[in-house]
Amino acid sequence: MEEIRIERTAPEAVDVVDKIEKLLEKPCYVIDVLPKKVPADANGSFFEVEAYFEDNYGQYQFQKKFVDIILKLMCYYPVSVFEYDAGRLIESPSPRVVVDLVRNNESSLGILLGRDTLFMLEKRCLNVAVYNPDYDMREIISRIVGAEGLFWRESGV
Repeated sequence: MEEIRIERTAPEAVDVVDKIEKLLEKPCYVIDVLPKKVPADANGSFFEVEAYFEDNYGQYQFQKKFVDIILKLMCYYPVSVFEYDAGRLIESPSPRVVVDLVRNNESSLGILLGRDTLFMLEKRCLNVAVYNPDYDMREIISRIVGAEGLFWRESGV
């Protein structure tokens, strides 16, 4: 069976950017390696630990967990991926395409799940922002994230 893959560039991508900008104003949740936000006045070694994870533990380990979460969610929701640098929208990508896009990402990826939920992945970041998930999606994400050994929480908490 041939993969369904629709790539769009401007002006169609402009509509997606507008949708993403609107979703960025919606409630935000975070998939993170830490159970809560590290306070600015914490006396811990957050930046040293973060650098260690990025350099020694391997960013790939975290990317793999994030990709696995997205792939599992693809079983429940349609997916589109927007590559910011290329200004390109890929609708209904195969799992292999999603893996390759995340692994080779050099800046930001906007992953739209369902009609109105946005995952924002940034290169060399140890968390993923999730905008506007409804109740059912939050329940599913919470279970999948926990199974991956990560944490799910409201942004800012």
